[in-house]
Amino acid sequence: MSYERMTTKNKFSSTFKLIAIFLISVEVSCVSLQKNYLVGSTDLGINPRQNVVPSETEKQILQKRADSLLLVISKQKKRGSHLRALEINQLCSIFGQQLNNDRYYQEALSKTKISGDSLSPEQYQAALELLSSAGNYQRSYQKNRLVRRTLNRGDRGNAIPKGVLRKSSNYLFDLSIRKTLERNFLTYYSPKTDSLFNQLPRTNACIALRNRVFRNNDRIHWCLYNTVYAGSYVVGNTIGLFHQPTNRKQNAELLRSVLQPFDIVLMKSPHHLTDQFIPGYFGHVGIWLGSELAAQLKGETSVKDSLKGRAMVEVLRSGVKISTLRDFADGEIFLIIRPTQLSDQLKTDILNNTRKQLGKDYDFNFDIESPEAITCTELVYLAYDFVDWKTRYTWSRFTLSPDDLALTALEDSLFEFPFFIENGTITNRPDPTFIRSLVGESGQLSNH
Repeated sequence: MSYERMTTKNKFSSTFKLIAIFLISVEVSCVSLQKNYLVGSTDLGINPRQNVVPSETEKQILQKRADSLLLVISKQKKRGSHLRALEINQLCSIFGQQLNNDRYYQEALSKTKISGDSLSPEQYQAALELLSSAGNYQRSYQKNRLVRRTLNRGDRGNAIPKGVLRKSSNYLFDLSIRKTLERNFLTYYSPKTDSLFNQLPRTNACIALRNRVFRNNDRIHWCLYNTVYAGSYVVGNTIGLFHQPTNRKQNAELLRSVLQPFDIVLMKSPHHLTDQFIPGYFGHVGIWLGSELAAQLKGETSVKDSLKGRAMVEVLRSGVKISTLRDFADGEIFLIIRPTQLSDQLKTDILNNTRKQLGKDYDFNFDIESPEAITCTELVYLAYDFVDWKTRYTWSRFTLSPDDLALTALEDSLFEFPFFIENGTITNRPDPTFIRSLVGESGQLSNH
């Protein structure tokens, strides 16, 4: 080999080493024993876990449930099916419970400051438990691209922070954390700690770098996802400024006279510019709970004083909120979809599912498989997760319009259509043929 080639090779090797050292140093600076994947959970407004050690049985049951669910999801995605609402709720609920178990160890690890590489017995055990959890997440959730991306977007209803899987992976393979544990290994050796330590995946500088830069890297996806969100946000908020006033008081009085708790209310607002951009006939939907259930949803004791008439759950561009019927009724045409024969358990489930959506942002990506932000139809989709709602595959994602809700209800014996209101006139028991003339046929709808 010529001197020039050797020099070029050495320069390239030195450059690569410098880049690797820089990236690894960034990795180390971003992760530490106490600055792990649960840092930032308090932003979700959750209460710390009670001071009870998570049982091994509980953790094993949760992981088995997660593995079974992930198997079902993988099979469905191979068939081109969307994530059903029940699966989304179960996925976020299970993972949220696992993270809540981790918070016990996070709290134990952060009680006192770590001095150098010296760990207390409690800190050493807590660090190993967190690494063990991160290892489980790496073997399960990280492998499924859709699941990984969905959970990394976060879900405030189940106290899942944004980017938690990405951070847990960085924590798992971090070199400085492993070296600290190795230095304390003999001091706190026990069969349990030895077992936990041996179950951790191998790591070194190359593995840590590869994991951070290449493995399960969703940077391009996040860039495109956020770009679409930003563009849709600007357009949606701009056209939402243009609308004509409606007789909300009259609409609210008519609706109040016919509504029952758990009714799904579709609304058309032809004098709103946004109505022209939403596919289909109806443009908005909300869930009527009534004052007592709305107060229960918020955990309030006094219905009149605390809610001041707010009993309609809806999703506006400002996010998920509980509105008054008068605020909601900003349209001219309404269709009531009423679920029948709801058991007490289903009513409880609907209420709990709805509670988890409060405070979420509006989903300007219109993606029903991402529960971190939702639209008005996604609120119904997640709240009534026992229904096999039909969806559409549009622009590389599964979507759901208000008309699609009506189309599913038309074919499901669980629902009835007690009232149709247009310009102040109430029609009892509108004919299904008439409703279908408004919302069209199933077309591209699919529940597979």
